[in-house]
Amino acid sequence: MNNKEQTDEAFRKNPFGKGMIYKTGDLGYINGENEIIFCGRKDSQIKLNGQRIELAEIENAMSGIDKVLLAVVIARKNNEGSQILCAFYSGEKKENRQIRNELGKKLPRYMIPQIITHLDEMPLTSSGKIDRFSLPEVDLENTLSDREFIEAKTENELMVCSKFSEILHISPVSMDTDFFFSGGSSIDLLLFLSDERFKNISASEFIANPTPAGVCSLIENKNIDKYDYLQQLFVPERPENALVLFPYAGGNAESYSELIPELRKQMPDTAVYFVRFLHSIEECRAASKEILDVGKVCDLYFYAHCIGDTVAMQIIDFVEEDGKSVKQLIVGANIPPEKPFRYNWWHIVPDFILKRILIKAGSRIGELDKSRSSEKLGSFRKDSDFFIDFFKSRNRENSSQIFVILNKNDIFTRNYKKAAKNWQKYTANEVFVRYIESDSHYFQSRNSEALAKMIAETILNKGRDPR
Repeated sequence: MNNKEQTDEAFRKNPFGKGMIYKTGDLGYINGENEIIFCGRKDSQIKLNGQRIELAEIENAMSGIDKVLLAVVIARKNNEGSQILCAFYSGEKKENRQIRNELGKKLPRYMIPQIITHLDEMPLTSSGKIDRFSLPEVDLENTLSDREFIEAKTENELMVCSKFSEILHISPVSMDTDFFFSGGSSIDLLLFLSDERFKNISASEFIANPTPAGVCSLIENKNIDKYDYLQQLFVPERPENALVLFPYAGGNAESYSELIPELRKQMPDTAVYFVRFLHSIEECRAASKEILDVGKVCDLYFYAHCIGDTVAMQIIDFVEEDGKSVKQLIVGANIPPEKPFRYNWWHIVPDFILKRILIKAGSRIGELDKSRSSEKLGSFRKDSDFFIDFFKSRNRENSSQIFVILNKNDIFTRNYKKAAKNWQKYTANEVFVRYIESDSHYFQSRNSEALAKMIAETILNKGRDPR
């Protein structure tokens, strides 16, 4: 009461007009439609494994579980310095597996706490608010205490569990420990696969089998993929649709490690496949044959991020020549050039400048070591060659409907207002354009939940504009 210092801190001169404004601590921004978008509280937002997490959102989801009275979520660091999400709740005691299952219906996997603790009474302050500083200490080194531990026994099992422990900073590791649920990011996946012992495992195979048991199965060749180009990521027993993912320049299957769990949650009856960036007409023709095999029993949909759309469009040509159609090409973060490029200027841009541009666009390439970073830059240039050559000679339409998803803040699509016009030249069907709220060109990773919802809406609407 009557505290001038606190009053001056909370009430500020209005920079937008007359009078004063109150500093609430809420986070938000004004979108392109002049609407204020609420993003939660400043004091409860953290960044974990490259993802922005609103702790209050997790707390609200937990509080919505039947017979849970109060819930609070905090981030604590373990002995390795890694942040662990710790949830505390009061009310009826439940199995942690049950709580995680309930949260999994509302939240992406990276927001589900690794540690869940039941309290007979929630510590409160004198004003009746939850006292976060009085929450009990918990074992941050063992995130498996709430389920049956499956011990590694064979040499391969011990070796894989040891690598999981090294990268994820958790111990012990059970054979059913999920790499991504335990905090693993796409960068951690690259680190895992850079180990010589796992050189024969592709990123897409790992994503489909992200536990020590799954990795050991791959090592022992128990999961044999019948395709050379089409990689299975998730195939339900009776799929209704098939979604094929294509990467951006320099990208691979790990680029979709955050998106795939969201797609599975949004579309449990849709099979998800991946095709790496291809560089020749011959490869695209061979890949189309494998996709046609899947299309015998499913409607086909493609999602391509950035210039991966050129590979997707080339394959669509071959699919149509064989009498099948791709119901919809969903393009993220790319617009065709108004005029073909004569030369690939990325080849004369020095590595340090190209790296700086990609980081500004939202890439996490800065987190890689020098060797992996150089490798990624080389792949980026090679992949962009295909893009430039493709549009030099492209003068035909295909029959696929095109659904474009863009971020208005993307440095690579600043001409977003021309998206519909530029894309209409390449399809005899409709072009839909939608916008995603993001601060990154790579929103397939940074905004995976929102993107998965957009993709699911159009597929479940059988290619019609979900609006």
